[in-house]
Amino acid sequence: MKYWIVVYFCLFSIFLYAQSIEMMPYLQTPTATSIYVSWFGSSSNQSVVQYGTTTSLGYSASGSVVSFNSSTKWHSVKLLNLAPNTLYYYQCITGSQSSSICNFKTPPILSTPDAHLRILFIGDTQYEDPPVITNVGGVVSAMQSKMNELYGYDWKQNINLIAHSGDIVEWAGSTDSFIGEYFLPFRQLSSSIPSMVARGNHDGDSYYYDFMQTSEIAGPEGKHYYSFDLGNTRFIFLDSNLGGDTQSNWLNTKLTEIESNDNIDFVFVVTHHFGHSEIEAVTTPESNWVQNEVIPSLDQLSKPSLLFYGHTHCYARGTSPNGRTKMVCDGGGGADLDRWSDSTNHFDYPEIHITADYWTYTLVDINIADHSYQATTYTLGNHDVPLDNVELDSWTQSAASESYNALSLSAKAPPNGNITLVSTMQDAVSLYDIMSSEFQVSTSTQFTTNLLDSSRNWVDFYEDSGTPDYQLNNMNAGIDLKRLEIPSGLIHSGQTYYWRVRYRSENADWGNWSSPQSFTYSSSPVSADFTYQSNIMANSLTWFNDLSVGDPDSWLWDLNGDGIVDSRSRDPLWIFNTLGLHNVTLTVSINGQTYSKTRQVMVNPSLINSPANIHITQVSNGVKISWSSVAGATSYRVYYFTDPNHPSYSNWFDSTATQLTISNSSGISSRFYQVVARQ
Repeated sequence: MKYWIVVYFCLFSIFLYAQSIEMMPYLQTPTATSIYVSWFGSSSNQSVVQYGTTTSLGYSASGSVVSFNSSTKWHSVKLLNLAPNTLYYYQCITGSQSSSICNFKTPPILSTPDAHLRILFIGDTQYEDPPVITNVGGVVSAMQSKMNELYGYDWKQNINLIAHSGDIVEWAGSTDSFIGEYFLPFRQLSSSIPSMVARGNHDGDSYYYDFMQTSEIAGPEGKHYYSFDLGNTRFIFLDSNLGGDTQSNWLNTKLTEIESNDNIDFVFVVTHHFGHSEIEAVTTPESNWVQNEVIPSLDQLSKPSLLFYGHTHCYARGTSPNGRTKMVCDGGGGADLDRWSDSTNHFDYPEIHITADYWTYTLVDINIADHSYQATTYTLGNHDVPLDNVELDSWTQSAASESYNALSLSAKAPPNGNITLVSTMQDAVSLYDIMSSEFQVSTSTQFTTNLLDSSRNWVDFYEDSGTPDYQLNNMNAGIDLKRLEIPSGLIHSGQTYYWRVRYRSENADWGNWSSPQSFTYSSSPVSADFTYQSNIMANSLTWFNDLSVGDPDSWLWDLNGDGIVDSRSRDPLWIFNTLGLHNVTLTVSINGQTYSKTRQVMVNPSLINSPANIHITQVSNGVKISWSSVAGATSYRVYYFTDPNHPSYSNWFDSTATQLTISNSSGISSRFYQVVARQ
């Protein structure tokens, strides 16, 4: 009896699925001038879409139908000759059935003024039976809520694509799985925002391909993998289940074409399997293909690439060691999470900077005219650490290279201590712009054989603290990327060695190696010391670097000679507004003892004038700052701080115009600004 009750309930649920999804449109395969409209409609084989730029519609297009059975029919119609960046209304018609009038907005093109291209990335949204905990409904609902918060009531007109890295179902053996686990949860999005999917290992290949309209953009092996362009970005969806040389060769051909295509700034690749996963450190043929074929191919590009994947149900972000490829796992789209506590099969891969066992989704906002994008990942946490749709991670990347050259400054050791290598950036920019550093130590200036080759990143979030707080562990907390202590036993007293360093920017670009510097392993007395940027210019940012011998635990800088502490940073940045000689004093505390060093620095006239007529005005969305144009300036930097007598110069906004609006800053008290012209 109980068995038949369960069967009846399942059949009734399938009936409800079929009824609730009827005539609910699903958009896919978008371009600036075309789109596919698909839907379930059981009353006939008629597949018609009426559409137009008003609710009166006015145009009509017909398509095709796939009949799975008499009550499950999948209709698809391609709309052609659409105008870019235009709002369209449409209605699906099948026999006696018709959908409500829906709308979508075509994506912009390169010439569209102030154009943005926005993509939502998500993966592994399949539903699994209890007792496991799934949350696809919560993630999709959170996604809608956040987009409404960011873009307002008509937010769907501001999102151009949902990119899914696969596993849209747990079991692909029936159309009901796809209806209940994918089309129903996304139905409030799919009628206005097109979706594209990379096939997951749970998605099968029979029903899945019946739903997807990718034949016209597919590779040589059918619908398995495909590519298309939106704005200044090439999207490539790969099938890591298939892998193989044919797909690899097709990918390389696409990348070769992209390299010489001036209209393409970014390459976004979506596949299901990871190359490396810290939380699920396993090796499979699929992961080997991604790690050894896909990522090295992307690394050959001079243009930035973004690899999105899933399979492991968590969030992760990293950067390939040598290329401009950023890697993001958004496998926490709602399926039961892979938790740190599930196993001990973990590995801390150096190219992965953050791993969190959280439900997440990621918004990427591409500024087409600026040739850059901003990415933000939002999270609901997990059932041990519930979070309210908050920002977990963010990063930016631009098509233009942004690299910082390094300077080797000092290699000294205190009595009975190890050598500490000290470096800095050649230009005075914030330390927060450095993503990674690499130090090498050798017996030769050629560095063909190295005694030490150490690459480190600004963060390394790996594993968590466990019960009861489950806080993410930053293994690199407190790291100083500009310094490296050489481990004991690696070098020997009295011998001469060479070292060099290079930095990697947050843009994933490596700068040049510093000039090799020699040192002999010998001890120096504990002392305070520092160096500073050569040729200091008035009204320009200047760096100072601590070179003290020992292990200081505090730093007090008097940077303008007035006897007042101006900075407690180890390596401060400063702007001199007056010319001539200035006394700069550093006082440090080492093992409870105080040491000081004073140097005179010469401030020279600036090659360009400072901006004049600076005006600060509160506006509805923040603060507007404007200033007069400066001859010879290519851009302007607006510093902001809370104490005008002791500015930190660690926070700023850049602008190529003579005005800047800083959003939401009017609510912050005691905010001061300084505008500097830059060449």
